[in-house]
Amino acid sequence: MIREHLLQALKVKYGDTFTIGEPTEFIALFPAKHEKVGSLMIYEDIEYLTYVIENVTHDHVYFNPKDDQEKIDQSVTTETMEFLDDLFNDRVLMGLAKNLMGSMLTTLHWGEPKDFMEPEFDYFLWSGPIPNPTEKNNETGETGL
Repeated sequence: MIREHLLQALKVKYGDTFTIGEPTEFIALFPAKHEKVGSLMIYEDIEYLTYVIENVTHDHVYFNPKDDQEKIDQSVTTETMEFLDDLFNDRVLMGLAKNLMGSMLTTLHWGEPKDFMEPEFDYFLWSGPIPNPTEKNNETGETGL
């Protein structure tokens, strides 16, 4: 079962930095580094694993439930651990629209944060907020680009 396989990998890599949920709840919860981003929670479903960054967005790791369970466990755990490695090492950019009408998340494998930024968003890495160079300076009207 994915839960047990993933928990074993999480314990090896992250020790006691997360909370283990009851089987009917979440698999794991990592506390927020910044309140605007929120906690990271991981859930298991029949055809996918879901990770939720509480105040930003969610995404899925899909699998075919008809595949061999060992294959599912390995592939889902590998993909999830790669995402967590990117997230916790500030290689995932998260954005929250200032009007609270949208959010974004992208890995930074092919660019710098500024390459993905737009005005009217607050941006974060897991470690905390980062400046948005596309925003106009209120005093000069210049952008930070």
